[in-house]
Amino acid sequence: SSFTRLRVVLVKMCGSAFKSSNALADEYFASVDRLPDETFAESRYLNGEGKARRLTEVLWDEAGNPSAWVISKLLSDAECDDCISSAEESGLQTSAKSLCTAKSTHDYINEELAARVAGYLPRALQDEFRAQDGVGVAGIRSSWRIERYDEGDACPAHWDQGDSIQVLKSNGTKDLLWCSHTLLINLSAPEASVGSATRFYPRGTYDHAVDVVLPRGWGLVFRQRNLLHARQPVKRGMQYIAQAGLLRFLPPGKRFNPPIFAFGPGLQEEQEELSRADATVRSSV
Repeated sequence: SSFTRLRVVLVKMCGSAFKSSNALADEYFASVDRLPDETFAESRYLNGEGKARRLTEVLWDEAGNPSAWVISKLLSDAECDDCISSAEESGLQTSAKSLCTAKSTHDYINEELAARVAGYLPRALQDEFRAQDGVGVAGIRSSWRIERYDEGDACPAHWDQGDSIQVLKSNGTKDLLWCSHTLLINLSAPEASVGSATRFYPRGTYDHAVDVVLPRGWGLVFRQRNLLHARQPVKRGMQYIAQAGLLRFLPPGKRFNPPIFAFGPGLQEEQEELSRADATVRSSV
C-alpha cells in the first residue's frame, strides 16, 4: 500500500506513542490504493479538434452546478520554473504535527504572482461564477502556499479553509473579500513524478473517488465548502504545486461564514492523536 508509507512515517516520528486510528480512517487509507471511479486527464480537456479547451468542468454539486474546473495553460514552463526557484529560496518546511507530509512555504507573499495569474484567468470562469451567485472573481490572494511532494509524500483527505481580507475604500468604509474557491497549479513536468493526482470524494465519503491530473502549468479551481479532497501519494520522483485562494467581494447583506480546515471523516481524530503523541514525545525528551 503506497499510503501505508505515511503511517510508517508517523510511527517513526512518534514511536509507540502513535496508535493507529479507527474504522473511518482505515476506510480512507484503504481507498487511497483503489483506482478512482473517474479520472480527468489531458485527453478529457481537449475539444473535438484536439485542442485544449480554456476551461473544462470536472465536478458538479447535487444541484448540477459546476464546483470544479480545469484551466489550460495558465503558466508557461519558465513561469513554473520561477515559482519553484522562488519557493526553494524562501524555504520549504514540513510539519511534524501534520498528517500532510509535503514540504511547503510558510508566510510566503507574492503580490506580483497573484496579480499576474489573476490576469490569466479566463473570462469563461468569471461567467461561471456570476451565473451561480452573481459575483465574479476580484483577484487572487497574495499569500501563496507552494508545496513539494517527494516520493511517498501525500496529504490525506481534508476540507480547505476559507480566508478573507478587508480592503479600505476611498470613502473610509471597508469591503470584505473572501476566498470561496481554491486555485491549484501544477508546476512540475509530467516526467518529474508518478502519482500525486488531486483526488476528490464528492459524496463526502470514501466509497467514490474522482481523480484530476494536471499537465504542467495548468490550473484547477474548486469550491472550498463541503468538497472533500486529497493529494494522492507520489509514487516516484517529486511534484511541485502552487496554491492560493480566489478573492471575491462579499455581496451587501451577506454574512461571511468561512469553512474551517479539517481532515476528513476519521482522519481528524488521527490528526489529533498524532498531535498528542508528538507532545508526549517532546515532553519526554
